[in-house]
Amino acid sequence: NMNDGATINPATIEELEAYLNQSWDLYYRVFKRISKQLDHKALELRYVSPKLLHAKNLQLAIPGSYRGRGGKSNGTTSTSIVRFEPRVRV
Repeated sequence: NMNDGATINPATIEELEAYLNQSWDLYYRVFKRISKQLDHKALELRYVSPKLLHAKNLQLAIPGSYRGRGGKSNGTTSTSIVRFEPRVRV
């Protein structure tokens, strides 16, 4: 609260401005990459979600088909995702 007489060191203000500018630059670069990809109606997962790109052998829980520990199956097989394509059409 600036009304209680507290002051901020000018060096701190400059550091905060530098962090803000760095953050904005990073956001803008990511935004531009995604915008370019959307022009082509496709997303490159390496830019959008590297974790999703590298995810493998995921189990997908479908309502009514999940079998917990010691639970009984309702006769359905589990659904899994082996991997994701590196380029996803939108």
